[in-house]
Amino acid sequence: AHKEDFRWISLIRLPEFVTKEAFDWAIREATEKKQQDFLSHRDKVMSELAEEEQVMLNKIHYNITEYLKKFNEGYRFKVILSTSAGGPILNADPELDITNIVLEGLNKEYVPEKATADSDKAEEKK
Repeated sequence: AHKEDFRWISLIRLPEFVTKEAFDWAIREATEKKQQDFLSHRDKVMSELAEEEQVMLNKIHYNITEYLKKFNEGYRFKVILSTSAGGPILNADPELDITNIVLEGLNKEYVPEKATADSDKAEEKK
């Protein structure tokens, strides 16, 4: 006979003094503990992700701000406003919108930087 052909079943016999109620209580307690551990782990991971997201958003904001400083050397705008949902601008002349020009410039600077970062990450994995 080969061991891989055997079908094993593990049984645990409870002592007489362990009642069904005590056993059910132990199962409930273990389940609640696992749920608490899971929720704690979930909260920790969510907090870490939120922190990483904030770091990334700060980096994006910094890069945009730095790019706009260089960009504005040629245009000399007095003010460059940001528009976002619920922001301070309710209506503006579309001819004043420089978003596409800025995005093109940011993308020109970002693509080489991202390619370098991606190749660095690929090297680290090796």
